[in-house]
Amino acid sequence: MACVLVVDDDVGIRESAAMALEKVGHRTLQAGDAASAQQLLREHRVDVVVSDIYMPGEDGLALLQSVSERRDPPRVILMTARGTITAGGAPPVSFTGTAWLDHQWGNFAGDPSALNWDWFSCRFDDRTELMLYRFRDRDGTPLITARNVTYVLRNGHSMTASTSFILPATESALEAAGHRWPLGWKLLVPSLGLAETVSAIVPDQLFRGTLVPTFYEGAATASGNENGQLKTGTCFVEETYG
Repeated sequence: MACVLVVDDDVGIRESAAMALEKVGHRTLQAGDAASAQQLLREHRVDVVVSDIYMPGEDGLALLQSVSERRDPPRVILMTARGTITAGGAPPVSFTGTAWLDHQWGNFAGDPSALNWDWFSCRFDDRTELMLYRFRDRDGTPLITARNVTYVLRNGHSMTASTSFILPATESALEAAGHRWPLGWKLLVPSLGLAETVSAIVPDQLFRGTLVPTFYEGAATASGNENGQLKTGTCFVEETYG
C-alpha cells in the first residue's frame, strides 16, 4: 500500500483523514503545515500527499507547486476549496468543496490544424481517475495523432492507455454562442475495458469570454462500467470551437 502524507493545520481533520487511510491499509505521516510537510518529504519516501488548501504560512497550492518541482514527485491531492458565489444581484453564497486544477504545461499540440479540443477529467467513486482529451481541426474532425488517455489507479499510480473514443451519447445539446454544444458524451477506452456515459449537470455552463473565445467548461456525472463492474463518478468537461 501507499505511504500518504496528510497535511492540515486542523489536528482533528488531519488525524481523522490519517485514521481513515490507515484503516484501508495505507501508511501515513502527518504535518500541521507546509514547512513540516517539506521536512517529512525530505526524510521519507512518500507516494501521495493529501493536503488542505487553506493553512497558515505556505498554503496547499504553494505546497503543490513545490512538490511538483521535485525530481520524482508524489501525487498531490488537495482536499478543500472555499469561497463565495455571487450571481444576479443575489446575496453571496458561501461554499466549501473540492476543485480541479487545469493548467497548461506547454503548447497544446504540434499540429497547426489542432485548433479545438474535447477534454474530460473524471473522478470515480472507486477512487480511480481518468483524464482523456482529443484535438479537432477547424471543421471538427478529430485528429488521431493528437489525443491521450491517463488513468490513475487506486494506489495513485498512473498509466497511459493506447486508444480512446469520445462519442455523442444523447441528442441533448445547447444551442448558444453560434454553436451546438453536446450535453452528453460516451467515453470508451477499450484497453481498460472502460465505457462511461457522461452527462452535463447544468445545461448552460459556457464560459463567455472577452479575451478568449467562448467555450464550454463545467461539471458532469459519469455512469458506466469497467470490465462489467458498475463505475460512477463526476467529471469536469471542456469543449472549444475555434
